[in-house]
Amino acid sequence: MPAYTPSYTFTIDGTEYTDQVLENATITSGRTDIFTDTLTGYASIELIVTDDIIPAFELKDSVNVKVTDSSGSDVDLFTGEISAINKSLAGAGAFGTAPSISIQAVGSLAKLVRSFVGVDSYPSELDG
Repeated sequence: MPAYTPSYTFTIDGTEYTDQVLENATITSGRTDIFTDTLTGYASIELIVTDDIIPAFELKDSVNVKVTDSSGSDVDLFTGEISAINKSLAGAGAFGTAPSISIQAVGSLAKLVRSFVGVDSYPSELDG
């Protein structure tokens, strides 16, 4: 039986950054057991900038992570939008600097409450 080695694709705001993503990208989604509520999906992606062009990410930019399955088809693992950006310096030396960009993204379930709360006005409830 051949070994399955997954191939991941990281796309942020329509641009692929697969070659710049470090090994510590994580995706969390769903629930941990049947007794807990469904949680929104989160992705934590760290990019290392190897050239002099630093991408200008903005909040709410789209994030998509795909994996190639054993049949060669791309399957979406995560789709969401950027909720936090952190830029830092991964290293510096005689040949230049290597900036690092950490991105936190939330899945579509996180937008559900923000999208619908306050659409309708609710009557005032005064207790006592």
